[in-house]
Amino acid sequence: MEGEDMSEASAGMHCYESEELDSIASDDEDGQHAAFPQANPDAPVREVRLEVGMEFENLDHFKKAVKKFNINIGRSIFFPRVDSTRCKAICYDESCPWQIYCAKRSFPLSFQVKTFVNEHTCSRVNKNKSADGKWVVEELEDKIRDHPDMTQRQAQDFFKKEYDVIVNERKIYRAMVKAKERIEGSEIAQYAVLRDYANEIMRTNPGSTVRISTDFVEGTGHKFKRIYICLEGCKKGFSSGCRPFIGLDGTFLKGYYPGQLLTAIGHDANNHIYPISYAVVECECKDSWKWFLELLQEDLGDAAINGINFMSDMQKGLIPAMREVNPGAHHRFCAMHIWQNFRKQWGDTELKIAMWRCAKATTSQEFNAVLDRIKRVNPHAWNYLNRIPTSQWSRSGFSEYPKSDNYTNNNCESFNSRIKKMRGKPIITMLEEVRCYMISIIARNKKALVGYNGVITPVQQSRLEKEKRESNKWRPFPTGDDPGNVYEVQCLPHKIMVDIEKRTCSC
Repeated sequence: MEGEDMSEASAGMHCYESEELDSIASDDEDGQHAAFPQANPDAPVREVRLEVGMEFENLDHFKKAVKKFNINIGRSIFFPRVDSTRCKAICYDESCPWQIYCAKRSFPLSFQVKTFVNEHTCSRVNKNKSADGKWVVEELEDKIRDHPDMTQRQAQDFFKKEYDVIVNERKIYRAMVKAKERIEGSEIAQYAVLRDYANEIMRTNPGSTVRISTDFVEGTGHKFKRIYICLEGCKKGFSSGCRPFIGLDGTFLKGYYPGQLLTAIGHDANNHIYPISYAVVECECKDSWKWFLELLQEDLGDAAINGINFMSDMQKGLIPAMREVNPGAHHRFCAMHIWQNFRKQWGDTELKIAMWRCAKATTSQEFNAVLDRIKRVNPHAWNYLNRIPTSQWSRSGFSEYPKSDNYTNNNCESFNSRIKKMRGKPIITMLEEVRCYMISIIARNKKALVGYNGVITPVQQSRLEKEKRESNKWRPFPTGDDPGNVYEVQCLPHKIMVDIEKRTCSC
């Protein structure tokens, strides 16, 4: 026992930093190997322990543990000696005695701590040089997996609160970019496997449409240009259960590579949004919109024959593309977009109220009366609105076939706002998250109606009840026709003609 105590004491007194500590393997040494503590390379910062004799699988694990150990106690260290067989770390403060030395063992093959002076005489610092970019990336990677929407400010607060370390904004920004690349994949790498992604969609969703367009660049080969996706379930769902009404819109991508995300959003029977298709293109122009609309027509059929109505903003490229691809289809313009352009020249309250009354007017008489009022107030404002066909921005001129009186493109705006954070991610990650979001909202809306037993959907039933209460002010008078289907309905000073058989109204 005394001999053992002496040997332990002498081991603590002498600090060897050479390969002389290695010896020829023996049965006794092999039997004693299990007594040495084993390092855990994945241990959290607050749980890292270092001691003489501790074994590491490689020097990278050793360096990682040393950094974590000193970050936890708020000290800065560096590695003056590193090679393939040994590594030494000392404190940045020259007067501080703290140091640790690790060297390779021959048998069993490992790296063992030979020297460890665990005493810091320097003061604690919060701008820790041990907290290098690599460590910051590793810590942020796990954090961003749990909190994908973390901001730079939140990341800085996390390091300050958790480790008492101040990380500058530039390092945080670079670390967040690298951490997201590890999680989501790099931008360039995902473009290289985009065709594989397209094939996987068509394999797992038979009948879906995926089209990829490329440009040939001399010297570099084919370069990505566009991708269009329309899932088979979305095609069938729109054709069999949605109104023939589609909103079109485009929004910019926020990633490293520029582009636009085009979307086609339908309208189900309960007034919920129903995503149909989406595409990534180089820009919003006539050529890209024409390409998108042609593929959409292949999936849904001819818009004019099927009575499909479209709504969009007044994009310069979309309007001529719509005329070429769907010349006979009804095309509405979003009243909010018209107002945004209108207010740049005429923003007073009176004209604002009058313009919106025109958009909401349900009869041509009401529309013309309000438009004449605008003409008296400001002829230039009247001339601007009068150039826009009534059928494209006022309820009074809309087609009755889709049974939708939407005068704003809120469906598309709502969808775009929900995918806003997805638009900054690499292309496959973004496309996959958009696809998953589409599936989730369709499934959610379907689940909401599972236990409903009404003849018409809840939203339409609620609206019908409201109209029934308003109808108490009107009185029907038969006109004396033989079948008894035509009535004159009055709510003085208004009079309209209603034909029950034809289901028409003079309004």
